[in-house]
Amino acid sequence: MKNMKLRTSSVCLFILVLLCVSIPCVSAYNDCLVDRTRAYQNPTEPALTDYINDRMDETKSSINQIHWVNGVADYTYSNNDRDFINHINDLSSSTNIVAVQSHGGTSGSTSHLTFRDGSYLSASDVDSWLDSGGYFIFAGACKSAQYSDLGDSFVDRGFDAYFGYNGSVQTIFNAKFCSEFFGRAKYINVSISNAVEFALDKVKNELGSPGGTDNNKIIGDKYLCLAPSDW
Repeated sequence: MKNMKLRTSSVCLFILVLLCVSIPCVSAYNDCLVDRTRAYQNPTEPALTDYINDRMDETKSSINQIHWVNGVADYTYSNNDRDFINHINDLSSSTNIVAVQSHGGTSGSTSHLTFRDGSYLSASDVDSWLDSGGYFIFAGACKSAQYSDLGDSFVDRGFDAYFGYNGSVQTIFNAKFCSEFFGRAKYINVSISNAVEFALDKVKNELGSPGGTDNNKIIGDKYLCLAPSDW
């Protein structure tokens, strides 16, 4: 009886090991990401946090519907600038879509994104830390493209295009724009410039004004399609 129990335990353990080996880790297949840092940069405004998260849920769903996408990593926030870049580097493919909502600004004649600890992501950081590759990045932050250096750094590292804002943008309008942009860009052969026009019209019609989203800029290939038919 004792030997039978041991044999049974051994068989169960062997089956368990086989299952662990045969079932892939879901996170290993994420080739795109959303970063919700902006939702947690004003913790005393729960309604704002909820609104951003709802729009980012929609954004994530739209990216997941693009025919070549295998999965979308979802980060509540990035602790700092290096953490954000590490999240991109951790994706399973060097061809990826990144959608980030955060604060942003300028220092001198440079643009930057700001993360949870207040650290700035600058062009030099991207040059130093980002692995080669990429496809498209939506930098939903104030002044993220007021100067072209930050966007240029992503393009230089392999991204086909970078979206940002020339000036300040109101948070709710930006979150809505992001959701509508990806809701349009998920379709076959829709260019990102077309998605920008669509999202801008939706924001103006539904929120009453552009809220700064009209002051946008695409750095790189404005005719890029997130869902090309020949992929």
